[in-house]
Formats: sequence, C-alpha cells, structure tokens
Amino acid sequence: MTLAVQKATKRKEYRQTQLQIQNLLSIINLPPKEHRVAIQLMKEIRFLNPADIIRCEAANNYTHIYLVTGEELIASKGLFDFDDILKNYHFIRCHQSHLVNRKFIKSLFKEDNVSDLILIDGTLVPVSRLKRDHVKNEFS
Repeated sequence: MTLAVQKATKRKEYRQTQLQIQNLLSIINLPPKEHRVAIQLMKEIRFLNPADIIRCEAANNYTHIYLVTGEELIASKGLFDFDDILKNYHFIRCHQSHLVNRKFIKSLFKEDNVSDLILIDGTLVPVSRLKRDHVKNEFS
C-alpha cells in the first residue's frame, strides 16, 4: 500500500472516530428527549434529533433521510450504519432498504401476501416477508 493511500485511510478513520465521539458526547450530555445524532452529509455534518426523522431509505452507498419538516437529506453512509445508530430510538428495519421511525407508522396494510407500512404522511413503505413478523411483534 502506498504512503498516500495509508494517509487517506488514516484520515478517513480519524473523521469517523471524531463523528462517533461527537455522537456519544451529545447523547451523554443531553436528556433523552433532546438526544441528537450526527449525520454525515456531502458537505456538512448535521445534528438531528432522532424524533425528527420519519424514515431512512437506502440508495446504494447513500441513504435518503426524510424529516418531519419535509426536508430530504442524502447521507454519505449506507442504511446499515443508520440501523445501528438509530436502533435505540425505536426505529424498525422493515425491509433491506427501509428503516422507519415507529412513531410515524399509521398502519400495517396486507393484500395478496404483500405487506406495506402506511405512515402518517401517507407514504407506503414495503415490508419484506422476512421482516413481517418482526414488525408485528414491535406492536404487540
């Protein structure tokens, strides 16, 4: 590995570590209602309250984040990373490409062996067959 590649790798690892430290500090220092998570966007790091996130949707190596304000952010991390970050904030992984804040779920719609979550804003989010029981158990 060349020296330039090693330096770039170390810089990237350092930035990720700093982001995780900022995230941890924000959680430790705030009451649970005010927790915020650091989201790496293309040109900025946005600090969001998880309660303001309606859902996250995978798009290759990026994630679309939909907020209660109607804003859509594109994060430079995959959905798997957000699944890990948001698991303690009552988010449900209902499909390989969808992560939903359970407080915005209106109903579970089933028709012809296909399931969708209907969100409060009317958005339909698919539920995979493998995740259907997990989604149902979240509400029992």
